Amino acid sequence: MPKSQIVTSRENYIGKAQAELLPQSGSERRVFRLMKDRCSEILIDASAMGTQARGYLWKLQKLSGFLTEVGLRVARIDRLDFANRYAVVEDLGQDSYAQCLRTRTMGDCFELFANALQSLSRLSHHNLVYNGQPRGRATQGRATQGRTAQGLTDSAEALALLPTFSEQRFVEQTAPFFDYFLLSPNNARQTSSNGILPTISRSSWQKVWQKLYREAQFQNTEITVALGDVHIENLFALTDSERSTCAFIDFQDAHFAPRCYDVVSLLEDGLWDMPDPWRKQLWSTYCEAARLRQREQHCAEHHYDLCALHRDIRMLGILYRLLYKRGRERYGEWLARVARNCAKRMAKESKFAELREFIDRSATNWQLRILEEIRAAPQIATTKESAKQSVKGSAKEFISASARSAYS
Repeated sequence: MPKSQIVTSRENYIGKAQAELLPQSGSERRVFRLMKDRCSEILIDASAMGTQARGYLWKLQKLSGFLTEVGLRVARIDRLDFANRYAVVEDLGQDSYAQCLRTRTMGDCFELFANALQSLSRLSHHNLVYNGQPRGRATQGRATQGRTAQGLTDSAEALALLPTFSEQRFVEQTAPFFDYFLLSPNNARQTSSNGILPTISRSSWQKVWQKLYREAQFQNTEITVALGDVHIENLFALTDSERSTCAFIDFQDAHFAPRCYDVVSLLEDGLWDMPDPWRKQLWSTYCEAARLRQREQHCAEHHYDLCALHRDIRMLGILYRLLYKRGRERYGEWLARVARNCAKRMAKESKFAELREFIDRSATNWQLRILEEIRAAPQIATTKESAKQSVKGSAKEFISASARSAYS
């Protein structure tokens, strides 16, 4: 890997280091591991985000402070440079949960997920709820646990960033599936009895989800902070003071949501197939850790399937778009598994019958169509040589220019 002039911010000097380009997620950000001697840090290059970069970095700063205060383990921010649009953060290592599932015993992995749920329960302990009624910060409908907004400056600012949970947002989050998949010209639609090809109505799609939202009666459940993107590639196994800890990354999509949202994301993760006995046991672990009363547990279980399906429908749209942008190598298996889970959930629950019929009409044999799209998608090169070229074309110049401007 090529070397470049970078800043090791904790030591406050510019030195020679190796820059390793890490696999890119669905965002425009580029992430590099910076290595010098036996030390390493992570550089997040947000320059490709353009005018949105500053907002992302500011949100990263505030949410990191808030989550640390709540008691969650997140990567420490070592440096933020708003002018050059980058952040240098702690390197949490190589032990993502995805890696642990490949290298550790099943017993050890079960304990990792139990640790993650223990951490997520702390958000419930913090009692950041609004229950549909303005509390605490009246303009945002937020409440803090027995503390004033003045005493929680960073936390109050962080919470003000979070989107509220509402019917409108619930429906809007399903738009990627409608826009990228249902409206795709590759889809065949069922013709009516008179041979007329039906049109796909956005308003009809929205009405289906509005009905599901209202029937779920979310007003009866506690709404709390959700990290928004909890899956095995965003969780890391750490050992702090001889105790196993779960660390979180990529929480910039945090929002207010039903209490069970992040738990559902973890237990119904489309990146792998969790054993069914694990789900039952881990759900009980979470309910106990979060100290859910019987009524609260029943309410969370009532919303479990809908939250799982809602998240998967949203992910299907996003992954379908990324399939052609980033290639089948990274997103093909993920997309196929999420599609299968969606179909199984809609077939199992009668309350999803109207949604299932809408999708079947709009995209005939849609599951098969997705598998065909995966096979036809480009296979983006992931060779070591292409990674080197990416670093040469971006990291070397970017990092050295940022370091010079920061410390000149």
